[in-house]
Amino acid sequence: MKKELVLTQWIWLSGCFVLLGGLFAVWPVGAVQLDKKPSDALNQVANQQRKQMVELLRKAEQEQPQNSDQYEILQAAIRQMAAQRAAPFKAVDWKGDELLALIRLYEISEQYARAVEAYRLYLKEPRNLTAISSARIGLLRALVELDQIDEALKLLNETKLDFLGNFNESLPPRVNLYKDLAIALRERGQLEDSLRLAGEAYRFTKIPQAMSPRWREMVDPLRPNLAALVVALLEQTGRRKEADEFHQRVLTTDFDPQSQWRDSYQAELTAA
Repeated sequence: MKKELVLTQWIWLSGCFVLLGGLFAVWPVGAVQLDKKPSDALNQVANQQRKQMVELLRKAEQEQPQNSDQYEILQAAIRQMAAQRAAPFKAVDWKGDELLALIRLYEISEQYARAVEAYRLYLKEPRNLTAISSARIGLLRALVELDQIDEALKLLNETKLDFLGNFNESLPPRVNLYKDLAIALRERGQLEDSLRLAGEAYRFTKIPQAMSPRWREMVDPLRPNLAALVVALLEQTGRRKEADEFHQRVLTTDFDPQSQWRDSYQAELTAA
């Protein structure tokens, strides 16, 4: 299984190399803006990605090595390109899917302050529950990236019922969001709040929806990190007995000797 995980990660990185390299060729620095609307730029990305998938699979099959330094270079290039593509547009001029496309450009270019502003505009319009939940998760994510943790926690509490009403659609991004908030709070020394969110996130991975085939592939890899985080936080808050009990429980239920994630959990526990 380890070999499969390594191969999966290698293929993902290779995809980044190929996609970003292709985009760099299509969108050179200083290129003239040709997009009439934000979705045009994202469509270009999607089309280029589809074209490069065949090349990606070919290189993976041939086990062609990739230069790891190139990844950071190309990531910087794609951020700059996304910023250039987004620059001519103003969030107030767009609504609906086009505004979401512009938000995505802001996220790719790591312009999170603009993403927050655009998300707030998007949420002012009437939306269905799925759209609201997705946008609020995106807004929370942008606030975390800006280290506006207190505002993120306030919004999280205000929107918890909305999330629960649309749990099936928002499960994986919500678990990831709780995990990242827990880590941010731990770094700030707010251990009790961090433990509460980490515990909630871990419980989310155990509910029936998370066990469905639809979500297992995305949720299962989150469990080792979350379980290790809970154990570490219990120890840091002086609850060593609870930490030991929780550790033994997850070894029995989630990470027994037959679990493909047992080694990952042990590694995460050591790191945590």
